[in-house]
Amino acid sequence: MDLCFNSLVNSVNKREFKKRLQQLISVVYHECDHLKFPARVISEKGLESRIWYMIDSAEVRAYRKQIGYLYFQVFPCKRFNYKNLKRYILQRYNLQDQEFQIIQLLDFFKDPRNPSFTQKESRICLWYC
Repeated sequence: MDLCFNSLVNSVNKREFKKRLQQLISVVYHECDHLKFPARVISEKGLESRIWYMIDSAEVRAYRKQIGYLYFQVFPCKRFNYKNLKRYILQRYNLQDQEFQIIQLLDFFKDPRNPSFTQKESRICLWYC
């Protein structure tokens, strides 16, 4: 669990501080979800193990909570729209940021229960409900 307190302290301006604070809170949402829905523990190292961990249903559910928090903060009272979320993240986050990586993961795997899923259906938030 990376709570990135140092990035809050090292923020160079108010905008960066707000972004980092949102990241911190979204990680807390993610980790709190694991209290009820723990992900499988993968002891092996390597790309294949990392992929299996990232597509574990509990991990995807926690990603959903994490991204859901961010969406609610950025687009309050708006119906979920994946394209708006993706555009927002790609414009404001770096490749190293977890939010950017989650969007890449969602684009790559789509909805694992519905391989014909298209992004315009905006059902990503419903994974593993």
